[in-house]
Formats: sequence, C-alpha cells, structure tokens
Amino acid sequence: MTKDISPDNEDFLERQIADGKYADRQQALDAAVELLRVRL
Repeated sequence: MTKDISPDNEDFLERQIADGKYADRQQALDAAVELLRVRL
C-alpha cells in the first residue's frame, strides 16, 4: 500500500533518516504507527 504524507511530515522523516535515527522510510513510518497504537 502506498500513501502520501504531507510535505512537512515527509521532510521530518527524511531528516530523521539522514540523522541515522531510522534506517529507512518504512522503519520510520512503522515507528510512527506503533506510537499511535500505544496512544490510542
């Protein structure tokens, strides 16, 4: 499944990946979804 995200969120994810916090976009998005699951 492919979904678009806002340009601001895309920039944020790219910065996190560039800083080495996540290996790739998929890992960063998986972490974000996990936080939503915990929060809800």
